[in-house]
Amino acid sequence: MRQVDENIQDVKETLPKLINRHIMILDTIDKLKTLYSVPTGVDFGSNAVCMSLFCFLSLQEYVTFMTIILYAFAVFFLYCYLCQCLINASGDFERAVYSCGWENLEWRDKKTIYVMLLQAQKPIELLAANIIPINIATFASTIQAIYKFVTVVKF
Repeated sequence: MRQVDENIQDVKETLPKLINRHIMILDTIDKLKTLYSVPTGVDFGSNAVCMSLFCFLSLQEYVTFMTIILYAFAVFFLYCYLCQCLINASGDFERAVYSCGWENLEWRDKKTIYVMLLQAQKPIELLAANIIPINIATFASTIQAIYKFVTVVKF
């Protein structure tokens, strides 16, 4: 019983800090969406075009421009990977809030947890040019589309 009381006290102390941190993260994400949506979309498009055009070069030219294609691929992948990490962290946050032991808390704290769960269930998603979601699925489908395009046009 003593351990349960200590856990409840830990949750009560940690909950306000967690709420403030989550609010700051959501605010930062909204600012990122506002500032970088269009530039990210332009960068996504230019990297995809560069990657697909490099497939039409001869082997000698390909070696010459290898650093550019590696840069385009790395930037494209890192955008997608880091945004996927953000999406995964959002899901982890939701699970952490739900499994904090809210059923043992007072009614007022249960309402706070309920509001946090409602907020945490909203999907966090960054969009390139306010159209394309940035995640690993986008990376995979784009690379697949480039491969299909090059295969059809080149061969």
